[in-house]
Amino acid sequence: MKIAYKENQFKLLRVCGVPKGLLRPSTINIKRCIQTHDEDSDPPISITFAKQIKTLDAIRKIPTPTGLFVFYSGRSYEQMRQYVVTQFWNNLHYCFKDLTVSKGVLPVWHYLDSGFKNELLHLLMEKDEQKQFTNYQPLLVVDGIHSSQGTNKNDKLRDIINLSGSHPVFILLSGKNPLEFLANDIGLFKPNFIRFESENSKERVL
Repeated sequence: MKIAYKENQFKLLRVCGVPKGLLRPSTINIKRCIQTHDEDSDPPISITFAKQIKTLDAIRKIPTPTGLFVFYSGRSYEQMRQYVVTQFWNNLHYCFKDLTVSKGVLPVWHYLDSGFKNELLHLLMEKDEQKQFTNYQPLLVVDGIHSSQGTNKNDKLRDIINLSGSHPVFILLSGKNPLEFLANDIGLFKPNFIRFESENSKERVL
C-alpha cells in the first residue's frame, strides 16, 4: 500500500492533531508487518496472526466500529503510526462525506504526555461547547503510550478509556510486555490487539 496525502488532506489531518512527521509518503505491506505476539506471562499469552487479521478487518470498516483497539510495536513504532493515519483518514473522509451522520464532528488524534493538561479528557467530559460528542462519537487515537510510562500518564489513559465507551479508540503502544502492562497498570484485559513490526526493521525494542 502506497501512502501519500494531497495538500487538502494534509491540512485536514493536521487540524485533527496528526503529527506532521507521520504524513510523509511511504509504502507499507500491512499483512507482512503483522506478527504473532507471544508473551512470557503466567499463564503464557499468544495472539495469533489469524486473530490479528480478523481484528484488522474489523478496523477497516468505515466508520470504525465502537471498541478499544491496541496497536503495538516494539521495533517499528513510527511505521505503525503511519499505517494508523490511513485508517484515521478514512474515518475523517467519512465524516465529511456523510454530514447527516457525523454532524460535522471530526476524529481526534491525541498525543498523551505526562503534563497535567488532558485536552481529550476535556472533550470527553463535554466541557468544550464547540466540540460536543453528543450526536456522533468519532474515532479517537491515543498516541505516545509506553509500557514503562509513569503513574500520571497511566491515570490519564484510564480516564480516557473509562469515558470513551461509545467511541472507537486506537491506543498506540510501544515498550516491552505490552499485555502485562495493559492488564496490571491500566486494568485492560484481553484487548483487541495488533502487533506491527516491519519486516525490514532492525530497530531494538524500545
